[in-house]
Amino acid sequence: MMIWWNEVRTVRHVVKQSMLALLICLGAVGCAPAPAQRSVPDAEEIWSVTLSGAASQGETSSDFAATRRAIIAGDRIVVVFETGPTVFVGNRPKSTYRLLSLDLKTGAVRNQRDISDYRNPDLYAADDNHIVMGEFSLTRLNPDLTSTSEQFTEKGRGRTIQMSPDGSTLAHETTPGTELLDSHTFLPTGPRLTESTPTAVSRNAVLTDNVHWIGQYPHDATFVTLTDKSGQHLLYHGQCSGRPTFLNDTKVLVTGCGKITILDVSGRIVREANLRSKAGDFAGVSRDGARFAIQNSESTWGDPPRIRSESFTIYDSEKAEPLAIIRSKSLPERRSWSAFSKDGHLFVMGSSAKLSLFHIP
Repeated sequence: MMIWWNEVRTVRHVVKQSMLALLICLGAVGCAPAPAQRSVPDAEEIWSVTLSGAASQGETSSDFAATRRAIIAGDRIVVVFETGPTVFVGNRPKSTYRLLSLDLKTGAVRNQRDISDYRNPDLYAADDNHIVMGEFSLTRLNPDLTSTSEQFTEKGRGRTIQMSPDGSTLAHETTPGTELLDSHTFLPTGPRLTESTPTAVSRNAVLTDNVHWIGQYPHDATFVTLTDKSGQHLLYHGQCSGRPTFLNDTKVLVTGCGKITILDVSGRIVREANLRSKAGDFAGVSRDGARFAIQNSESTWGDPPRIRSESFTIYDSEKAEPLAIIRSKSLPERRSWSAFSKDGHLFVMGSSAKLSLFHIP
C-alpha cells in the first residue's frame, strides 16, 4: 500500500508542476512555439544518363576519390572510370580507364579517350576551364580531351593530390614538404612549405590535420593547422572534426560533432550551424567559394557494408544554411561522384551506371 501511495504522490507532483508551468506560460511571461526546422527543397534534376552497365566501374571508396572522378569544365562534364581488364606489368596491376566529355546541357557524350595506367587518374577543374589529369605525372586537357603542351613528370616520389577551390593552384607533395604549382604552367608559385599530406590547398597555404598540438591542448583530439610561407598556425582544436578544407583563400570548413564550423584564416569562427544529419563528408565546393556540399549516407551491417540511402545537402558558404537536397535514386555500392559548376548553381553526382545533373536555386 505504501508503494502505491508513493506513486500517487509522484503523479500529483508531476501534474502540479505541469499546471504551474502552463499558468506561467499563459500569464505574464508568455510562451512562443518552438521554431520549426527550415524546409529545404529538393534540387531540380535536369538530366540523367547511363555511361556503362556496371556500377562497380564507377565506384569510389572515399570522399577524396569521389570528388576527383567527375568535374564541370565550362560547357562540358568530364568523367573517368575503369573499364578493364586489369593486367600485371612487373607485378603491378595496370588497367584501362575511359575519359568521357559530356555536353553540359544534354549529357550526350561528345568525346571519348581510353588510357592505360597503374592508377585511376584524378581530375581537377582549372580556373580557365581546362582539366588537370594525373597524380604523379600531370597533363592539361582541353574540354574535348585533347592534350595541351603543358606536362609535368614527377622525378622523385611526390604526388599531386589537391587543387585550390578557385582552380588556380595545385598542392604537390615532395619528400619532405609541399610545393604549390600553377595550374596553367605546373611551375612553382612560391617557396616550398614544410608540411606534407595536405588536406586542402589555397593560393598560398595548405591545411593539415596530422599535426597534434597536444602540449598546449592535452585534452583535445583533433587539430587543424594552416601552413604558409611564415610557418605553422593552429586554426582549430577540439574533440572531433572531419577533413578540413578551404572554401576560398580566406575561409576554412571543418565538420564534426554534428556541426559545420566555418573559420577565417586567423582561426576566428565566423559561422557555426548544425548538420542536417548527425555526420557528413565534404563533397565539393564551387570555384567561386559560394557553395559547398556535404554527403551523408547510411549503410547496412556486413562485410562489406552496403549503402541503403545517400543524399547531398548543398549549403550557402556565407550563412552555412542548406539550400537544396539531392537524394540518390540509384544507390552506389560505396560512394557517388560529386562536383559543382563554377558558380555553384549546377551539381553533378552519380557514377558510370547513372550520372545526373541538378540545378540549385
